[in-house]
Amino acid sequence: MTEPGSSEITDGQRLFSELSAKAKPFPGITIAEVDCLAVCDTPVVIAFTAQDKWSYVIGAANPETDACDILSVAQAIAASPHGIPAMADRPQFFRKGVISRAPPTPSGKTPEN
Repeated sequence: MTEPGSSEITDGQRLFSELSAKAKPFPGITIAEVDCLAVCDTPVVIAFTAQDKWSYVIGAANPETDACDILSVAQAIAASPHGIPAMADRPQFFRKGVISRAPPTPSGKTPEN
């Protein structure tokens, strides 16, 4: 973990840069940097979220090896009607690193709309 105010680039920042560059061909995927997901004992934590879909928090992503797999699973989540990727679409980092899964939040739509 890098101390606040340090100029050292963290693994999370490296992964963010790598994903930002590789995600350009995927207009439906947005990469956003956050300072902290409050999972202090786990390095490089990422989250997948989408409206009306299940959300995932995944830990221990490797910035050196997981960027392509992260984008692949993001596409699988986006393509799934409920945000639950098929087991075959879940790379090793995803299967082993799940910290939590949360149900979709209401979209504000009612059955009458």
